[in-house]
Amino acid sequence: MTEEMNEILRTIKQQKPFVLTITNYFPMGYVASGIRSIGGFPIMCSAEEEVEELLRISKAVVINLGKLDNPFVKLSNAICKLANKMNIPIILDPVGAGASRYRTDIATHLINKHQISIIRGYPNEIASLLTGELVIQGNNHLQEDKLIVENARSLSTKHNLAVVVSGKRHIVVDSAQMGQFNFDSAMVQKVAGIGNLLSAIISVFNSVVKDPFLAAKNATHFYAECVGPISSSASGPASLIIGIIDNIYINATKAQLFT
Repeated sequence: MTEEMNEILRTIKQQKPFVLTITNYFPMGYVASGIRSIGGFPIMCSAEEEVEELLRISKAVVINLGKLDNPFVKLSNAICKLANKMNIPIILDPVGAGASRYRTDIATHLINKHQISIIRGYPNEIASLLTGELVIQGNNHLQEDKLIVENARSLSTKHNLAVVVSGKRHIVVDSAQMGQFNFDSAMVQKVAGIGNLLSAIISVFNSVVKDPFLAAKNATHFYAECVGPISSSASGPASLIIGIIDNIYINATKAQLFT
């Protein structure tokens, strides 16, 4: 791991940031454990009545659109509006953008109406956010690397944010910079919620590093260091996700021991 990454991890340990987390139900335990393992504190919220109080103690917000309905949309808009007012970074995981008109419209509405700090999604989701068109799920492999980078960079430039594209390679871009990390495998693709966990780790980094690109790049690099070694040795998807969370804790603790 780089010294820059280690310094960020030490800052996380010192600041112990709270992260307001609006996520899908099934990976909620993974997300919360990942945030705790790196040194942050997750706050799960589903009630609009407590949003303002929770934002007062939060240093970042991560919104995952996996479970989408009208109350969720109302909650997300309320959170984004207040977070922007309070200068709290928002990480958006646009799950399913491109699969349905409802999901696509909600995701594009959020990035058009509010200032998002970082978007983390798959190539078809990023393409859909850029064009507003439906893009069939599962066609990620049909997009050439050059087109994936171009779409991510165009989305970044259009909305002044950083973009993390998950896939065979994980690409981090803003309008002028790019980083690439490779930790994909057939086993990794079997774990539902593994992208949600990355979005959560990015949110913790962004809570202490205000530059969206630097936060996203270092978080994705850190995640690659946690996923890569275990992806080739895990006996199955269940042991893989547990091993990733273990590695998040082990790698963060190693960096944080040296202050």
